[in-house]
Amino acid sequence: MTRSTSPDAELQRAGPHAVRVRELQRGPGNIAQGAREAAKRGLDPDKWFNNVEIVVARQIGIETTTYVRNIYKYYVAYRLTLDAQETADEGAAAGRAGEELTTRGTVC
Repeated sequence: MTRSTSPDAELQRAGPHAVRVRELQRGPGNIAQGAREAAKRGLDPDKWFNNVEIVVARQIGIETTTYVRNIYKYYVAYRLTLDAQETADEGAAAGRAGEELTTRGTVC
């Protein structure tokens, strides 16, 4: 079976978000170039935020850097939510364990 359309045409039909993902897939070389340029400018080439990010934003545009910041922001929010849920679950489990001990020690 042969494809009647190219992958790019399929991405175009899928919508603008799919096209953006494709553009981001083409970016590792641009990011590496940005890291090298960051080092030349005295920035840390191994740190994205406020280092390589600045150079990449100037070289290939702010969309990629905004995307990375948004993904990181959602990741942090997700981790904080999970951590809070785990803490609440542990507290509830400790409370149930304490109730069991109290109940066993009670004379009926």
